[in-house]
Amino acid sequence: MHYLLMYDYGEDAVARRAPHREAHLALAREWLARGLLMGGAFADPVDGAALLFRVADASAVEEFARQDPYVTSGLVTRWRVRPWTVVVGPTSEAATTGQMAQSRPAAATETAAVTNRTNAPHYVWGEVCEGWRLLDRPDLSVIQERIPPDRGEVTHYHERARQLFFVLEGELAIETGAAGVVSHLHAGDSLEVAPRQTHRVWNRGTGDAVVLVVSAPTTQGDRVTL
Repeated sequence: MHYLLMYDYGEDAVARRAPHREAHLALAREWLARGLLMGGAFADPVDGAALLFRVADASAVEEFARQDPYVTSGLVTRWRVRPWTVVVGPTSEAATTGQMAQSRPAAATETAAVTNRTNAPHYVWGEVCEGWRLLDRPDLSVIQERIPPDRGEVTHYHERARQLFFVLEGELAIETGAAGVVSHLHAGDSLEVAPRQTHRVWNRGTGDAVVLVVSAPTTQGDRVTL
């Protein structure tokens, strides 16, 4: 489901947003992995902004807004979330549900394409960590991530998604469950994380960790940070 998050700015917004801009953009980049598709300010005048999300429900968008430095600093005087039905485009409701595909012959519904880090959608999270979306479907997500030494993510869980972490290069520590059990993975190792199982991924090695993260269904809009 698509949602629009709309902001109203107060007076002198361009000057007032400057101290909070980097933190706002860092949050937005992090949310590229969680359902944010695009966003930006209105122009002439700069009196607000709009951000487009594709998530399971509006609560994820509301979570973003409550964390946004533009909101917490008072720059945003009013925000609201509206469901948005997209009827044309690659992420339209018809394309997402397969209605358009069903109207074509079966042979035309699937196309094979080679995907790698040179052509996959790329995003940055945690300031220096990177991800490449090799497969991005509502029912299945495959992401290749690069995590530098002594970097990782905060403890969280997913309501619906089951995940598999497979280490391609380097080493990775994954802390799971309330007891904080730590599993140390090396190249060729994998670990499954069940829905609602708390976990935290961290690179405790001396070189980059390269990891495949397989999620079913997608984790976009399905993350609870602790």
